[in-house]
Amino acid sequence: MIENRDEQFKELCAQYGAVMYLVQAFENEVANANSCITLAPGLKQPVTAGEEVEDPPSDEPFTVGLHTLVKRLSGLTFVPATLVSMLDQAKSRRDFLTKRFFRDRAESFYMGRSEELLEELEGHGKFFHGAEKSLQDFLCPLLLKLGFAQAGVQGEFDMYFAAPDSHMLH
Repeated sequence: MIENRDEQFKELCAQYGAVMYLVQAFENEVANANSCITLAPGLKQPVTAGEEVEDPPSDEPFTVGLHTLVKRLSGLTFVPATLVSMLDQAKSRRDFLTKRFFRDRAESFYMGRSEELLEELEGHGKFFHGAEKSLQDFLCPLLLKLGFAQAGVQGEFDMYFAAPDSHMLH
């Protein structure tokens, strides 16, 4: 029984790691969106550093980044309630996974319900994969409207990777 529990725990940790990778990919999408909006060539009034001071104090950069993104998007275009709801849900799910998942689910694991936990994690993973795609689908047309062009972005990437100090990234 102990060996089986050990294997179940390894599988649970592996699935948790995979989900946290998707959470981080979503967090990066939020950070990238904030950066793109800040640097958008078509933005008539660039976002100033002073705007970030208005964000509510938080000990979590993701919370501040998400709040900033919603604020910036709302200032640029209509943001559908479904997107705002998805972003709110992403924050709640992320907070649960990073702070409470193992603590809140320990009893379930020790009661032999690891399959339920794996299914729960799979659901979180699907959510974050979909959330990242939804955010990209919303942002791509907006960024094009703001003056970003795929050719220009690719040109910047090419220049970045051609720089002598970028060899560590390959």
